[in-house]
Amino acid sequence: MRLMSEFTEYGLAIETGERNREESQRAEIPRWQPPAPGSLKINVDGAFDAGRGRGGVWLVLQDEMGQLQKIVAIPITNTPSAELVEALGFRRAASYARDG
Repeated sequence: MRLMSEFTEYGLAIETGERNREESQRAEIPRWQPPAPGSLKINVDGAFDAGRGRGGVWLVLQDEMGQLQKIVAIPITNTPSAELVEALGFRRAASYARDG
């Protein structure tokens, strides 16, 4: 009886996961939006290696035409999480936007 109950729960979990996947596949994919003319847009991406406690952040600057203006790669060491790597990336992007 217990095996049947677990099998039923497993089946429901798979069904729910498939339904969620179908719904997410139907969701509209966000497209890149250009900045205002004369401005630059900074996109931030990061990577993290938990085993080594380090990662990196990339800042990609584009103009209103989508033309690449600059890429900045920033190594980050002695960090405990991917979230902190991303947060440091946004902090660097804000500093870059402020100071140039």
